[in-house]
Amino acid sequence: MPVVKNDDATSGEASHLHSKILHKTPKCPVNAQREWWRKTGPLLASLMTSAGYTNQSQYQYLMFFYRSVVPYLGPYPQIYRSAMTHNELPLELSINFQQLGGSKPVIRVAVEPVTSLSGTEEDPYNMSPIHDYLSHLENINVEGYDDRVFKHFYPKHTLDKAECQKLQDQNEAIRERSQAAFGFDLKPNGISVKGYTFPGVKCHALDTDLCSVAIGSVQEYLGDADRYGTLNMIKDYVKTTDEKVNFGFVYSNDCIAPEKSRHKLYGRTKDMSWSKVRDIWSLGGRINSPESDNGLEYLQRLWKVLQIGDDTHPLGVHLVYNYEMKAGLPVPATKIYFPVYGLNDQSNVRAIAQYLTEIGLNAYGNAYEQSVRDSLKQIAFFAGYHSPIRRRRGYT
Repeated sequence: MPVVKNDDATSGEASHLHSKILHKTPKCPVNAQREWWRKTGPLLASLMTSAGYTNQSQYQYLMFFYRSVVPYLGPYPQIYRSAMTHNELPLELSINFQQLGGSKPVIRVAVEPVTSLSGTEEDPYNMSPIHDYLSHLENINVEGYDDRVFKHFYPKHTLDKAECQKLQDQNEAIRERSQAAFGFDLKPNGISVKGYTFPGVKCHALDTDLCSVAIGSVQEYLGDADRYGTLNMIKDYVKTTDEKVNFGFVYSNDCIAPEKSRHKLYGRTKDMSWSKVRDIWSLGGRINSPESDNGLEYLQRLWKVLQIGDDTHPLGVHLVYNYEMKAGLPVPATKIYFPVYGLNDQSNVRAIAQYLTEIGLNAYGNAYEQSVRDSLKQIAFFAGYHSPIRRRRGYT
């Protein structure tokens, strides 16, 4: 089945499906939820259409989104500033293209649970919603969901009551206050859940080294399971870089059986140069294999087509990367995230379309620009029937 058909009949069918789902679901109990739903639901539906999701799958995942994400986005318009995204929204929607194996793209949803108390004096570091959200995830019976790894790291990476009070008494201006977030991959065979923690605020409260705490906590957890010394390889590289103070600002794990879970440690840098990207990819030359070299070639092509260049981002946004490890993995897997937030959307869309075509995903590349246009139309269509919202740079 084609990813996107541009004929009017298909567009009309998609709009009819979205209207049916978005307007015939039970009424949201509060105005804030209703507005979040009206604004974000059409975008999620449009993304799933572009990725080839069936109508049945779209309905299933929109209902999950309605019940398990929208009620946890907090006041509308947004008040609390999340550290999860560049635009400080507590929600991120994305699409994961798979180059090999013929797999269809997977839509992903990330959320930092928020309440009306988040960011206020009663809950300045947004800790109150997390346990309620964990209870919710247990109650909805996602197949394979297991939160034991998340619950192990959560107290090690987030503030306790005494640390929270200490920071409040110091009355410091701390911009990135988030403690935890969750991600959902909406796969053909079900939902996979990921947990995220943000250790930076705790390390600040304890006046400890972020990098050591983040790596040390995973080393302690894996113990002898890290028989190849993967974490030591990461530590040896990171401590030689200027960005070591920011390494481990996010930790993530799969919410599945502990022995199967991956562990990811995130770093960031404002250096966008190709030499820096190459250095991060190979851990300063510590990873050297045909597979790694092949991946680096793909990465360089994307760096060029997006015109990242050697300059820092005009908005001061960081390049983000992570090192992924799990028990028995001989070397970490590297992932790099190029920042395009705040740049020219049309140029970025056309660059990504070109890149998808170049790496063999022609069907998605050829349809990508039109898919983005369709998504924007869906947002405009539904927003036009409701009250206007505050617009933020990079998010409409």
